Order: sequence, then C-alpha cells, then structure tokens
Amino acid sequence: MTRPPAPAVALVALLALGACDSCAGDDRSALATETPPTPTPEPGAAPAPVPASAPASASLAEPSLVTFEGAGAYVLHGSHWEGAPGSPAVVLLHQVGADRTEWSPVILALVEAGFSVLAYDQRGHGASVRAPDGSRRDPRALSTEEWRALPEDVGAALRWLAARDAPPRAVVLGGSSVGSSAALVAGAAAPEGTVAGIFVLSPGRRYRGIDAVAPLPRYGGKLLAVAAEAETGAVDMLRTIDRLADGADTLVVEGATAHGLRLLGDDATLLGRLVTFVRNAARGSAP
Repeated sequence: MTRPPAPAVALVALLALGACDSCAGDDRSALATETPPTPTPEPGAAPAPVPASAPASASLAEPSLVTFEGAGAYVLHGSHWEGAPGSPAVVLLHQVGADRTEWSPVILALVEAGFSVLAYDQRGHGASVRAPDGSRRDPRALSTEEWRALPEDVGAALRWLAARDAPPRAVVLGGSSVGSSAALVAGAAAPEGTVAGIFVLSPGRRYRGIDAVAPLPRYGGKLLAVAAEAETGAVDMLRTIDRLADGADTLVVEGATAHGLRLLGDDATLLGRLVTFVRNAARGSAP
C-alpha cells in the first residue's frame, strides 16, 4: 500500500459540463453508510467544488448529450466525448449528492490524452431524476433496492458503448465513493475482458447497501484504489482490496482528509496517476 506525501495545490475553477436541475440543496449528510469523511460536510450543504490540476485556460470540447436505459427502464442522462474510432473509453461514476460535473478535471485530462469518456448522472441525481413511473427521485428518496441497481446501470452503460458504430477497444471504469461500489460490482459481473481496469476513490465496503467486497476475487482486470489517510473506513477497504483482489494497487494519501474527487486537492500527482493508470489498463487489454 503506497503512501505519498500530500502537497498543497491551488484550486482551479470547475469546468461546467451542463445544467443540473437537481443539484441545489443536495443532502451532503447522506454520503455513505460508513464512517463519514473528515471534516463532515454540513447537512444540506451543496457539494464542495472539486480542485483541478488543469490550467485555468484549458477548454473542453462540447460533448454529445446522451440517454440510455438502466435497470428497470430507468432513463439515465450523460455526456459523451468521442475519441478516435475504437479508442479506449472511460465510464465515470460520481458520489452521492453530486452529478457528472464533479469529474470535470478528470474528464479534461482524459479527453486531452485521447480517450473517449462517458460520464452520466446516476439515478436520483442531476438530470437522471425521473423514474419510469413518473415520480421524481433524489438521493433521499431512493430505496436500498434502487441503490443496489447502480451496478446494473453501469452494465447498461457498457452495452451502450458496445453498440456504437465504432465500439471502444477497451473500457475502464472510474468511481468516487458510492460510484466506486457500482464500478467494482459491475466490473466483476461483466463478461471476461469487458472491463480492462477500474480506479476508485474513497471506496467503501457497503455504501448504500451495495456489497463491494464479495465481487473482488472475481474481478481479473487492473485495479487502483485511493483513499485519504483520515478516512478509516476507506483505508480499511484498501486493505481488503489488497487481500482479495489479485494484483491491485492501493494508495493512501498521507495527511489527507478529503473524500472522493476532492482528493485531487490533497495530492497534486493524483490526476496524472489516474490518466497513467487508464493508459496502462487500456494498453494491457490490447490484442
């Protein structure tokens, strides 16, 4: 388990990816069922901005706005940046109370590196708030069964990518907090060779009732897991990953207290590590 120093970095404005009709007033006290990050966000506070390592002048091409059906015909809304035909793709899964925009600095770095990217609002978040029965859903309204459907939604995203005219030659999943649980479960459930790599930030053993431990021995691709030193629950999950996932790479950021994507502000090297991991995972899956 690697422990790098945690240098300070300047915060850069978050890149705007599109309007979100349900982000205001998100319940940030509902981040997880495990030990909350330190410091604990004020209940009802909006998600904290995510620091970016990209220069303020950097720009991002307009994505295609897409929809696809997840588990139970739930319509999910996302943004897709198309790389060169057949280029590796990365699917990004946000944390509770956030939406696809929290991945903005990571998206910018991945797109500039030549990858296709699909970032979507998970059910009950962002633009994905309308259930099949017409009711409006938010994180506080989702049942345990609905939370446990998140990995099936990831499977639907993988099928959406595979059905494109020029499907990606490799797919990597990235998850933050509860998004890490969805990524780990979906990656283990996908047909062998479908998911070349998974990277997770602040993973937990059972966020929102999603068991992220049981699938670990079944996943055969590359895996990178990162947590702040202060997050004891996430650090414990990294030890579990070390024990159960063959060849996994785990990273504890010393002195860090941040949760999920905010770890980018506690380790200035993390964004580059993520891009390098994606590149190596995709290269490893090449025929």
